Amino acid sequence: MANSDYGILVAEEFLCSAAREYSWKFKPEARSPFLQLGLTGKLKGLGAMLAKFDEFKASADPKNRPEEHLLNGIGYDYFRGGKFDDAIRIFQKNVREFPESSNVYDSLGEAYAAAGKKDLAIENYEKSVQLDPKNQNGIDRLKKLKGEQ
Repeated sequence: MANSDYGILVAEEFLCSAAREYSWKFKPEARSPFLQLGLTGKLKGLGAMLAKFDEFKASADPKNRPEEHLLNGIGYDYFRGGKFDDAIRIFQKNVREFPESSNVYDSLGEAYAAAGKKDLAIENYEKSVQLDPKNQNGIDRLKKLKGEQ
């Protein structure tokens, strides 16, 4: 039924459709924000996915506000797929949303490095280490990028 790597993202839609068609007593659980954003990104594009994140943020109870790991996880999905420019856009959004997080700058630095944008990678790793001086990954990456290893 799914002719791609993204079958898991539409599986619930197929199940809900079958449940309606056959009048099953089935009530699906709320889809996780991660899956909703992933599905939106795959079907409607990155811009729509980032707008959906803004919708989550605006409508969320302050106690349930989306956290940095949501965008970071999706960014790494794009990163692992070799879509570095898309990963960079997602990580940039995460930096804007969570500017006090060392981790988001570290992730953005990693994406810039993979995309061959050394100066921007260094800039973001430096910010990451500034926010968390114990960030050994950032320290090691900076040494490597600056040719100190």
